[in-house]
Amino acid sequence: MVNQLSPERLASMIDSGDSFSLIDTRPEDSYEGWRIHGAENVPFGPDDEVTDERLERIEAASNGDPIVAICGKGLTSTPFSFELEQRGYDDVAVVKGGMEDWSKVYEV
Repeated sequence: MVNQLSPERLASMIDSGDSFSLIDTRPEDSYEGWRIHGAENVPFGPDDEVTDERLERIEAASNGDPIVAICGKGLTSTPFSFELEQRGYDDVAVVKGGMEDWSKVYEV
């Protein structure tokens, strides 16, 4: 089962230097416009699947660390994370409310 993290918990993890990989599933233009520092963009839409190409990008970004997925509102990162679990990833979480809720918590 995919764990959910609050945006506050994600901020705490970032601030404390926890080791994890942040995967942003939003479209590339949204990611380029505004993102969390250190996030890797792996676009994933409602009708997409985790392809071999996406898996290669995720594996390169994660380097064995836990994965935290984030999207715009918390809607596409959840099915993305479920697919990762089905492919053998056992430490995956999603940010509840996505970047929308993140914007209310953290200021750089």
